[in-house]
Amino acid sequence: MFVPDLLSLGLDAWSKAPWRISANRQAITQVHSEAVILLLLLVMYFAGFVVSRRWSLCPVPTPKVIGPTSSGPRTHSMVKVGPAEHSAAKIILPTTKRVGQWDTDAHLIKTADRGCLPSDASSLSLLVGACARSGQAAMTLELFDHMLRSGVGCDQRSICNGTASKFFRLVASNLDDEQLQKCGIQLMRTIMAHGLSPSNLVQSQVIRAWNSKLPHQVVEVFVELRESGMRLTSTAYRCVMAAHERSDPAFTLQLYDELLELGVKVDRVAFNAVLCACSHLGMAERALELFERMPELGLAPNGKTYGSVIRACAGGRKPSEALELFGVMRAAGIEPNRCTVRGAIRCCIKLGKLHEANELSRHLAPASADPCSSRCTDHVAACQKTRRPPVDDRIPADTGPACLDDAIWAEDFEVSSRAIRSGAE
Repeated sequence: MFVPDLLSLGLDAWSKAPWRISANRQAITQVHSEAVILLLLLVMYFAGFVVSRRWSLCPVPTPKVIGPTSSGPRTHSMVKVGPAEHSAAKIILPTTKRVGQWDTDAHLIKTADRGCLPSDASSLSLLVGACARSGQAAMTLELFDHMLRSGVGCDQRSICNGTASKFFRLVASNLDDEQLQKCGIQLMRTIMAHGLSPSNLVQSQVIRAWNSKLPHQVVEVFVELRESGMRLTSTAYRCVMAAHERSDPAFTLQLYDELLELGVKVDRVAFNAVLCACSHLGMAERALELFERMPELGLAPNGKTYGSVIRACAGGRKPSEALELFGVMRAAGIEPNRCTVRGAIRCCIKLGKLHEANELSRHLAPASADPCSSRCTDHVAACQKTRRPPVDDRIPADTGPACLDDAIWAEDFEVSSRAIRSGAE
């Protein structure tokens, strides 16, 4: 019982005693007995005994003494210890053990020969564990470099997976971008060789080092991780999808379905990769369906989004939808790139809107919407189909259609557009 409670009960009983003289003798005796007992309990509490709520007397246990003690029998005398001191005595042992482990790890790292690190797995595992627990970045990087040069790995019987994973996370956290670009692949393969999966931190550090523009060999490592049954981060999924959106669009769509099954939120980069894959596969219906779902997912379309859907519609016999999206894109103030302009022009030709196609060609040709060289090829081929005079004398062989004079393009555009339209039909 707490001291304030005892004091209040004792004072209350003591104050009642003199005023109950008019009651019978037995009641007065009972009140005085309660007051005496309470005062006795107070005295015993301050004398070194703990008073429980059941009014039993519990001697305070003597705290354990950690460390070297003097020889001779240990005496079990009563010690006056409060609640806070008693709690502190209980946590001395684990704290001392942890400090002892830190001292051991620090001594092991300090005495290690940096010029001749151990080449056996068991000794190397001891150093790896010491670095993982103490967070010694310099020694961690030296050990990792030694592992790459010597090919020696950790002994899985001498070190647990959690400690090894912490060691590799420490390596990834202390390598700069240039170092990660050089040995990021080796880092992930070393982790996999130890039977571990590269953590989210390791994957994110490697991707950040390349600014999310992974080269082919790094992308292949992430593909190997996935095929091995190891889980990729959402950023890794996004990079792999963007890398295969043109070379293997079906694989990009497969990864998108996996993200949906995992319940991972798709960002705009991954979504644009899916739309680009749909445009290459001629899946206009799915591209439009995905585009309409973007507000539900909290995604705002950008230039690549509109361009992918417009190309998908242009190649999927939906020219009206493509031109409608092109108008929405320009109304939103998003400048189309040259491939998007070309797709819109071809849709105008398919629909017989030659005036609009001519306007797009004349007014969007400069700046960022500079038409690509394939439009010049279409123009020349159309003139040849209609048996027009060759235009090679007006189109230099080493230049694109941006060098064409507006009047020359306007003169021949109608002829070429009819030929392209008849070929498309």
